[in-house]
Amino acid sequence: MQALSRLMATKGLASSLLPLVLVGCGADPKLPSAPSSPTSPVSGGPPVVGLITKTDANPFFVAMKEGALRQAAELGVQLRTFAGSHDGDSQAQVRAIDDLIAVGAEGILITPSDPAALVPAVTRARQAGLAVIALDTP
Repeated sequence: MQALSRLMATKGLASSLLPLVLVGCGADPKLPSAPSSPTSPVSGGPPVVGLITKTDANPFFVAMKEGALRQAAELGVQLRTFAGSHDGDSQAQVRAIDDLIAVGAEGILITPSDPAALVPAVTRARQAGLAVIALDTP
């Protein structure tokens, strides 16, 4: 039963994550609104979601982060943001994934710098029950 509850929470979280992505990318999400005050099934507090971009130097990722922060505030989601020090900094992304696992995050939105290098960390995140959504990179 706990696994079913976790799955339902993850599906609800995924519907909350999509507006973060769309708004961050400048799109106008025409999706049903998420609950006004979602809670984390793990902590009982607001769900923690991570946004991991390639770098904070690229205007596209800066706009994505700003939009995601606005939408997270509207949805009552605690958004933690991370970025590599340079494009291709996969080690910083691995550390960010591990940090999000450690704090009991519900999901991760990521623009992978090196998808192959992130497979073990993403696998750990999924095994810990986090929803992982790759943005702009397969």
